[in-house]
Order: sequence, then C-alpha cells, then structure tokens
Amino acid sequence: MAEEYKLSLPSAVIINLNIMLGTGIFINSADFAQKAGPFSFSPYLIIGILMIPLIMAMAVLINNQADGSFYGVAKHELGSFWGFISTWSYFIAKPASAGLMIHFCCSLFRQLFPVFTVIPVLALDTIVITLFVILNLLNMRIGRNIQLSFIALKAIPILFIMISGLWLLNPSNFTNIEIPFANIAVMLPLAIYAFTGFEASLSLNRHIKDARRNAPRAIIISYLIVMCTFLLYQLGYYGALNLAQLSGTNSFDGIALFLQSIFVQPHHTLKALLYICMGTSALGGAYSILFSNAWNLHNLAHNNHLNLKKYLTATNAAGIAYWCLFIEAGACFLYLFFTEANPVTLRQINAFGSTLAYTTSMFAFAVMAFATLKKRWAKILAIFALCSCSTFILACVNSFREFGPLALVAFLGLLLLGTLLYMIAKKQVA
Repeated sequence: MAEEYKLSLPSAVIINLNIMLGTGIFINSADFAQKAGPFSFSPYLIIGILMIPLIMAMAVLINNQADGSFYGVAKHELGSFWGFISTWSYFIAKPASAGLMIHFCCSLFRQLFPVFTVIPVLALDTIVITLFVILNLLNMRIGRNIQLSFIALKAIPILFIMISGLWLLNPSNFTNIEIPFANIAVMLPLAIYAFTGFEASLSLNRHIKDARRNAPRAIIISYLIVMCTFLLYQLGYYGALNLAQLSGTNSFDGIALFLQSIFVQPHHTLKALLYICMGTSALGGAYSILFSNAWNLHNLAHNNHLNLKKYLTATNAAGIAYWCLFIEAGACFLYLFFTEANPVTLRQINAFGSTLAYTTSMFAFAVMAFATLKKRWAKILAIFALCSCSTFILACVNSFREFGPLALVAFLGLLLLGTLLYMIAKKQVA
C-alpha cells in the first residue's frame, strides 16, 4: 500500500488560510459597517485579542499530547464523554459554514451569469456539494493543488479593497466618535465565525509532517496573517464607502456597494473579476472544511462512540473516510434547506459550535496547567483562555437574543441527538 501523503508546514498554513479567509471577511463587510460605523473593525480587534490565549493554549496542548485532535485533548484530561461533546459540537457546526460558503459562491455566480438564474439556488448548492464530495474522494495531493489556486485568487479582492479603500479613504466617514457598544457586542459572534479555522491543524494533525512541531506553527502563522488582514480590510472597506447607500445593503452585496462608492461609472468587468475571485475563495474554504471536518466523525467512530463503526471508519483507496464525508455533505444541504440559507443563522451555528469545542479544550488545558504542567505562566494562560471562552459564549447568547433562537434550537437539537447516540453506543459496548 502506498505511503500516505503528508502535508508540509506551508500546505497546512494554506489550508488554515483558506478556511479562515473564506466568506467571513466578505459577508461581514456591510453588516459591520451598518452596525458599528467607523468602529466596524472593532469586532475583529476584540475577538482577535481574546483569541490569543486560545491560540497559545492550543499550541501547548498539541505539543504535550500525541493526539492533538479535539477528541484527544478533551478525553485525556476530562474523560471520553467530554471528548465526544467537544468533537461532536465542532463536527455539527462546520457544515453550516461550508454550506454558507457554497451558497455565497452560487449567489454571486447567479448575478454574473444569467443562465444560472433558471436553476434554483439550492439546486446549484447541491451540485457544488456533490462535486466537492467527488473531489474529496480523491487524494490530498489534488486537494493541495486546489488550495494553492484558491489562495492566489482570494488575494485579488482582499488586496484590491484594502489598497483602494485606504487610498480613497473619506475622512468624513470617521467624524462620528460615538462608540456603538451594543451593536459591536451583537457583531462579535460574526467575528468569531470569521476567525474559526485556526484550529484546522488539530483535525489534520495526523496528516501533517512532524505534527508536534509543525501543527502549532501552522496555527500561529495563519492566525497572525489573518488578524492583520481582517483589520486592514475592514478599515479600507468602510473608509471609502458612500454611507448614503449603506442602509439596507444585504450581506452578499457589500462588495457591489464598495464598487459603487469608489467609481462614478459602473465597472462591470472589475465587478465580475472580484465576484469570481470571491466565489472561488469561498469554494476553497468549503473544500477545506469538507476534507478536514470529516475526520472528526471518523475519530468518534474509531473510538466506539457511534454505532456503525464498520462503515464510519471505512476508507477508500485514497485513504478518505467516505461515509463520514457523505454524512457531512448531507448536513451541509440540510442546514441550507431548513434555514433557507440565512447568512446570519449559519454564522451563528458555526460560531456557537466552535465556541463549545474551544471551551472544552480550554478546560482540558486548565486541568493540564494546574495538575501536570504546574507552571505559573500556564495557570495564568488557562485563566485568560477560560475568560475568553466565557466572553464568546455570552456574545453568542446575546446574538441569539438579537436575531432569534433558530440557530440555537437547531444546534442544541443536533447536540442532543449526538448525546443520545453516544449513550446508546456506550451501552452496547458495555
């Protein structure tokens, strides 16, 4: 049997960047500008700072445990049940993000190519999901080449908006010095959504060369790049806007508003180029999620926490857990169908599920810090990390209160389903 292909450090960083620099940076643009005005960059700054203890703690966890997955770190310190809850929470949250990325791309392409308007957008979403399943059933070399192409295209709209926005910045857009604290607080989960993905090296840990050394480095490098990009991008985006046209702009039309603000005459060719680049970058993020997240379900089945282990742990000739991939793809479609592809709801689901996984991992780190490491810096880091997670949970709850409980109900329903499956599997094993 051929030796399994291993990701290099640059490849792992690229996968992280493709997930973190997916739709979040583009979809959040208009929402943040509407809610926070001159301080539209502040949700990124707040979450970026609060994420730092998590980044450092994740790196320590990976360095101190052979199994650096969500399941491994939680099980080792807290027990198998919490390992399951952490991994299941993350697994059921990420298809919402992948589905949103695919829907974003299909929506943009329907605007560019009228021929696609005769096809319902959910049908287009299904076609893309099916195509990505086929691509993922191949091997990681193909995935790596696709990632390289996506990251190159992604840089075009990001750099264009950063540079042109800062160059054409309108000082009058920053005359309002009143800080909208309540609006900023509501936007925090959407910023969490944009940052989720730094932990991709955890689920890919087994596929990275010299994982103990390179997985933490991949997390830190990609995070620093993304944080700086988010801040400069949002500052440039808001700085050049025509604020008179901002009211009522929906999440998917933020870039169209930006182009209308900086050009007197429509630039259809430039708009088409940016839409194509944004759409393909969204596809890059979805592709990365579909590949990496399937291994979380595989990990749970491998550890006898789900029935049908024979099927969920089966792999094809390329080493892909295909039944896990099929289930994940089905979850993507169900999220899109039952939420009617609402971008806020899908971002809330991803942010809340990821936050629960982060919080469980930080409790595991706290146990390690106080019981095993016994170093002062580790104890302080654990306290800061848990404080950050508490802030994230409160922000998500506040967002559910503001936008409605649909996301919370959908997620808690799937979390309860997973808990029941865990209990059934445990009873059968016993």
